[in-house]
Amino acid sequence: MVSFIPADIIRKLFLLLLEEDKRSLHQCIFVNKEWFENAAPLLWRNPFKVPFNDRAIARSYFGCLPEESKLEIQTKGINIILPSFRQPLLNYITYCQEIRSQSIKNISSELLDNKFAPNFIWEYNLNLVEKELWKCLLAGCVLRTIDLPNLSLTYFSYSLTTFSNLNELECSSSISTDFFFELSIICQNLEKIVVELLYCSYDNEGLATLIAFQKRLKSIEFSTKSNYDYKNLGNALGTQAKTLTHLKFSGDICVNSESLSLLTNLKCLEVRFHTFRNLGIGILHFVTFPCLEDLTIIYPFEQPLELYVKLIKGTKGELRKIDIDSSPWPYIATKQYVQSISRFCPKLEFVKIWYDNESELENIEKILTCCRLLKCITIDSLYHYGELGRCNAKIIFDLLVEKSGPHLSKIYFNGLWDFSEDELEGFLNGWEKKGRSPLSIYFDMDDVIFDQHVHIFRKYHDLGVLSFWESYQLHS
Repeated sequence: MVSFIPADIIRKLFLLLLEEDKRSLHQCIFVNKEWFENAAPLLWRNPFKVPFNDRAIARSYFGCLPEESKLEIQTKGINIILPSFRQPLLNYITYCQEIRSQSIKNISSELLDNKFAPNFIWEYNLNLVEKELWKCLLAGCVLRTIDLPNLSLTYFSYSLTTFSNLNELECSSSISTDFFFELSIICQNLEKIVVELLYCSYDNEGLATLIAFQKRLKSIEFSTKSNYDYKNLGNALGTQAKTLTHLKFSGDICVNSESLSLLTNLKCLEVRFHTFRNLGIGILHFVTFPCLEDLTIIYPFEQPLELYVKLIKGTKGELRKIDIDSSPWPYIATKQYVQSISRFCPKLEFVKIWYDNESELENIEKILTCCRLLKCITIDSLYHYGELGRCNAKIIFDLLVEKSGPHLSKIYFNGLWDFSEDELEGFLNGWEKKGRSPLSIYFDMDDVIFDQHVHIFRKYHDLGVLSFWESYQLHS
């Protein structure tokens, strides 16, 4: 019966399985030759996302290497693990559409037999095998996504058509500026670029040109260890204002406020600072993002809340998520923070707020009553930042039961909280009586959850009141 299914139907079915059930697609290659020839090319577009292990991928890729590459490895005295090796049925490398540097390193490691060699010999052999695999991949396939290796690209005789269909690019700023100039000619439809800025003073002009030449760039991420102002990259960023909707900085902000202020269509801003030297956060005082929907700032030290208040007020009421992970300063400014949210964020679905004492209850109530689309709330006890004592969770429990909107289904409690098993049961019982959606609840603390609490969690999970619960060092 299988042989009578039209070829176009088989292919449509396999494309659907590729998106929804790769494991079942993998089983299809064992049915017959026709199914194998249709399913295998799809699986090998990105074999690292299907049920192949690294060793199986390594053996298949090695079998696809040209003889000169195998000879290069052999003449260097490198032993390759290939038990019961058979020539691959297809040239799997030609189907590859997505390559990650770490994946190539992993399969290169799987090929090496001399794992107990001295480190410098092991690294030399690994580097050589990696290069041969990269050489074959870049010469033999047309890619959609690539994480460029931190290797000299002059070693490879690649074809620029390899990159003509690129959709996503990850790269280092240390790659030759000439390579990026060449790439900008053929590759102008990238939707996502991820850049690791390795040298604080190297403002790669070729990389900036590549960014500026894009016609539909939606997302760009910069990773850096300094707040050096990359003027070339900043100018290129400004050219993408019409299409760019997602911007992420990891480490520090590395472009100036003039460039950022051009990004009026930005929907998602994510900044993850790493150390107290992150001076670039001050740039955010001078920009507004009117279309912003997602604001995430991870800053490990105290930061005046007025900065976040200004960013929130500068939006047009489209914010869906506010994730501010830093110590608020001064604490009394939390009221202005809450007021800006309740006034300017009617569509908010995710928010983090801070709680100190009962005087803050009004702030939480205002969030719950004004943001009726809220799905998730994180309440961070300010006692977490060094003060003695704990916050009384019961009054928060009561407020959540009475004032939460119909969509709230996920609650995080961070810091130091205190509640008895009776207070916990009263909260969950009240939630059930209100007929609210099943709740996921998380407690980031390790010394207040006892066996009695666990019993209550399990009871209400079985009743369907809780869909999930978790506490630090304890998991449902």
